[in-house]
Amino acid sequence: MRNAVVGLSLVILCCLAAPVLAQSTGDLLTLESAIDQAATANRLTKIATLEERKATAAESALSAQRGPRLDLKTLAGGFLAPLDFSFQQGAFGTYPATGPIPFQDVEISPPNSFGTAVLFTAIQPLTQLKKISMGQKLFALERDLDIEKTREQRHSVTGDVRRTYYGLMQTRAGLTAIGQALAQIEELTRVVEQYVERQVALESDLMSVRTERARAEHSRLVLRNQEQSLKERLNLLMGRPLLTPLEIVPLPDTLPADADLDAAVAASRSTRPAIRQATINVSRAEQDLALKDRERLPDLSLAFGFARLFNVAFLPETTAAAAVVFSWEPFDWGRRKQEAVQRGHVLEQARLAQQEAEAQVELDVRVKARKAIEARDLLRVARLARETAAERLRVTTERYRVESALLRDVLEAQTALARATQEYEQAVGAFWTARADFEQAIGDQP
Repeated sequence: MRNAVVGLSLVILCCLAAPVLAQSTGDLLTLESAIDQAATANRLTKIATLEERKATAAESALSAQRGPRLDLKTLAGGFLAPLDFSFQQGAFGTYPATGPIPFQDVEISPPNSFGTAVLFTAIQPLTQLKKISMGQKLFALERDLDIEKTREQRHSVTGDVRRTYYGLMQTRAGLTAIGQALAQIEELTRVVEQYVERQVALESDLMSVRTERARAEHSRLVLRNQEQSLKERLNLLMGRPLLTPLEIVPLPDTLPADADLDAAVAASRSTRPAIRQATINVSRAEQDLALKDRERLPDLSLAFGFARLFNVAFLPETTAAAAVVFSWEPFDWGRRKQEAVQRGHVLEQARLAQQEAEAQVELDVRVKARKAIEARDLLRVARLARETAAERLRVTTERYRVESALLRDVLEAQTALARATQEYEQAVGAFWTARADFEQAIGDQP
């Protein structure tokens, strides 16, 4: 009797319960809504989005260089030492009508007064406009790269949301199983107590049942703590206060779609951020090489200058000038050539990295798709094995009641059911993990 009671209590603890119908203590949260909230409110995603805005601001700053560069300076002050001018007789020439100019030595000592000067210059680039346009394209590619990094961060957050959501489903199912097991253990405890009073069972049998109840209560405590931690993690991923109450909607234990593997690979090529980043890096390297080749050409600009002096008697009050500014470095001793060679190597590296990224993504999708299919098939097998073991236990127990089977047969059936239930729980966990990995490998988030 004692072995039968202990064996029955172990079976009750190991039985997997039906899907949970949780009591609502917060907002009912679907997987899709959790992903949407995380995509817009996750803090790490917001940080990545700010990088996009920084790149956009840098592109706008470069675009502003298309216009003329205006510079206005104002100087105000006086001379710290006397400013004397000496002109000898005839310094400006000797003429028949006037004689020498000046006709005698002249000393000029301007008064030491406070003066002001206003200087204004305007430089309009001409040939540099092409370089600015190419630089804008380079900054636009930088912005696109930051956008893909944001998508990659959002993609990673989505994967974390899925895993946390699936973890809550497993934990909730475990809590339901423990709850039902505790209810049956309470009933079993009541029956054993009656048997002890009637001296049909031993006191040690009752202690064994109570020990199993304590273990079940401890398991329930662990699962509740795990559930709360997962809820707090899910709130963190969605950018909400950690203690915000929520309830999840159970999902079927099937793959999202039994699509063709080649179709999944094709979808990943257009959605995985790693491939997009590699493609953008190729474009960046090409644009950078073209910009470096442009540096061999001279720079040509239009310039205008204006100066206005106040309270300065010995110099012209107003001066204006216009000029064409030509700048060119004809000889650089091979520096630009070597820099172009360097950028050519960078371009080749980017193209190889693009090919590698495409191959790695395809391999990742194919491997994880196969693992997901295997996990789903293993789950089907484990479910059938558990159902078979449960039916065998029922039949064996019924035969034992009519004295057509031995207690040893019942205990063996109980052990087989416990083993099948444990394998089923492991298969459930492996399936949800494989499903999350496969969905993240496809990269189905925009």
